[in-house]
Order: sequence, then structure tokens, then C-alpha cells
Amino acid sequence: MRYFEPFIGGGAVCFSRYGVPSPFKWTGGKRRLLPEIVAAFGDRWTHRADCHISDMNADLINVYHVMRDNNDELRERLEAYQNLYDLAVHEGLSRGHGLDCAQDLFYSIRAVDPTGLTQVEQAARLIFLIQTCFNGLYRVNQRGSFNTPYGKYRRATIVAPTLKLCGQALRDCHIAQGDFEVTTSGASDGDLVYFDPPYIPISATSAFTGYTAAGFTMADQERLAWWFTTLVARGATCVASNAYSPTVVSLYSEHTLYALTTQRTQAAMSGSRGAIQEYLIVGGKS
Repeated sequence: MRYFEPFIGGGAVCFSRYGVPSPFKWTGGKRRLLPEIVAAFGDRWTHRADCHISDMNADLINVYHVMRDNNDELRERLEAYQNLYDLAVHEGLSRGHGLDCAQDLFYSIRAVDPTGLTQVEQAARLIFLIQTCFNGLYRVNQRGSFNTPYGKYRRATIVAPTLKLCGQALRDCHIAQGDFEVTTSGASDGDLVYFDPPYIPISATSAFTGYTAAGFTMADQERLAWWFTTLVARGATCVASNAYSPTVVSLYSEHTLYALTTQRTQAAMSGSRGAIQEYLIVGGKS
């Protein structure tokens, strides 16, 4: 049996197979919905599986490669970032400047061109930015440059205590960068597949296409729904998360949809971060 997750994000679902929390934040992460997602796969979730994780986001996939292959060096880099950030927060607060020093540090690191860095340095920089930016939101502009603003945190956990355990878990995983259809092309009878794509927007303000410079379009959503049905026809058990939207109901009408309630964390105003519904789509045998 094999397990495929082609939109790995923060890895909460994958790492739960090993009993380890994800080592970094990720907007849209599935920590709160893990019981429902795991239950959708049935008893086979606990069976040993050959794990295949992937994403179209090359920067993110580099983080996973480095976490697995250069874990100690990554920790050293992250500890240095942790010390810099803590010092900047302390300096700003002690001088009555609030988080100005930490904000300056964030934007100076965000401005660094990652193409001139080693893979370990790129991974450490990205984790620092994700842990200190607004809501752990990975967003890039059309040039592919990270452009999420500073998150204004007095305390930020840049070195996760689970970093080493996650690196050990990844030793059992095949890691790849690419389109979901390509990276799950080998899924067949008896395999498990979890899809967690950028969601279909439910309003003009919820539209999010900045996950990669190329974006994730409605045509991609339609292709994903078709591919989901294709893999189910092969005998795979497929589970997907997406927005609570009539469009999702239409795209996945052949399958079972469950409405789940979770907390919105991406809204800029704290008053907008209440409960929100989303769909869990289940197809195939469990």
C-alpha cells in the first residue's frame, strides 16, 4: 500500500502517520481537522505504507529535502535566526520602539535573494519567514518573490522541538516537486491519496492564487476533480479538502461530501476569524 499527498503544505496529515506534529506553521494547515481526515481513510490509515509527498511549490519541497537530509545543519541555522529574532524583539521593547527592530529584521531577511543561498540556507530562511510572517501565509508575487507582510509576534517559535523527529519520519518518504497529476500518477488499487489544494474562493476577498507564481486556477480545480475521480476508478481511496461552495458540490457530485467546521485563521481582522465550514470529499473504499 502507498500513501500519496501531492499538496503537502505544512505536512500535518502526513506527519500524523508518524505521531509527530508539523514543525512549522502553514495557513490552511489541517491540525484541527486531523481526526475527521484520518477517519475518512478507515482502518487502512494505520497500515504501513510507502509514503510519497510532493508539491508544486519548489521552495517548500526544498525545505522537506533539507529537513530529511541536513537536519542538524538546518537546526543550527534556525537557532541563529531564533537568537536574532529574540534579540530584536528585546531591543525594540527595551527602547520603547515596540516590534520595530523585529520588523526591520523580518524585512531585511525577506529582501534577501534566495537564489544566492545554499539549499540549507534557503530552507532556514523560508521557515523563519513562515514562522514570523502574517498567519504563516506562504504567498509570492508574479516574479516568485515571497511577499507576505510581517506578523508582529513578540514570541515566535522558529526552531520546532519536533524538527529532528520530523526529519527522521521523512526518511521513509519519497519527496518530489511537481504537478499533482504527475506526482500521483502511480496511485492505483488499494492506495491512499489525500488532496489539500488551494481552495476554491467563496468570495472576492477569499480568492488566493499566490501559492506559486503560476497560481492555481479554476481550470486546475476542474482538472483536480477529474483526476480524483480517475484515481477512485482505479481502486484508490481518495480524500480531498476544499471550500464550502456549490462549485465544489458540482465538481465532486459523484462522491461523498461532509461539511466540517473549523476556525478561520487567514483573515486580517481578528473579528473575522470565526468558525467556517469546508468540505471533506471522500471517494473509493475505506
